[in-house]
Amino acid sequence: MPPRETHPVVQAVAQAITPPQRAETTHHIGIIVDYNQRPFSITWQRGNQYPNLDAFPTFTDATVNPISQTASMRELWTQSVTFGYGSCGSVRIQDNVCFPIIKLAHSNTGFMQMIQHEFALLTSMALLDSSLPVVQVDQQPILENGEICGFRMKRLSEMCRSSLISRKSDIQDALQRLHSAGFCHGDIKGNNIMEDEAGRIIFIDFGLGGRIGSDAPEFFPRRVPRHFTAEHDWDLFDKEFL
Repeated sequence: MPPRETHPVVQAVAQAITPPQRAETTHHIGIIVDYNQRPFSITWQRGNQYPNLDAFPTFTDATVNPISQTASMRELWTQSVTFGYGSCGSVRIQDNVCFPIIKLAHSNTGFMQMIQHEFALLTSMALLDSSLPVVQVDQQPILENGEICGFRMKRLSEMCRSSLISRKSDIQDALQRLHSAGFCHGDIKGNNIMEDEAGRIIFIDFGLGGRIGSDAPEFFPRRVPRHFTAEHDWDLFDKEFL
């Protein structure tokens, strides 16, 4: 009788899905991690070292707590895996669906508002002109307790630095198209410029974008301009491609 084929057991690894942030406990810092497709908070006293996530869940100078989820959010997490994170939200990926990239707000009212603003902007641009150089999104948002907490997007291809430089004029043309339609991006940088399957330049991450000429929402970070302008985009473009 031939020996049975065996497969190694894959050990779950804790992956950060938020940057370090001020915790509810005074003088403490916290992050949220994905461990075996479940969220946990890790907090430690300000001044201590960032915890070694390889040691999860046993730390000497940090506290671990599970985070409760609604049934729908638990199902979404079970069907997807961590893909990355930004300042306002985490990104997950799900196989064999039309919109495989999932963007979810961090657990904070301000971040929820940023994600809701971005979703509203992306859907309004899609309704105005579906050919704009903007990431395609599922028109049905992700809800938790009746509130928009995220959305789904098409998957795109990242561009290396040399590709960005070689396609500078194409990126300029794409940005001009966006401005001509009445919108600005607000955060032009290499990480937010990608390609679709046809090689078209596509912009992502519109959390700081808006309609040209309108005022920025009150919940926007203080570091960004109070009004949406094309000039701000071009200033960022020049800094990126100098």
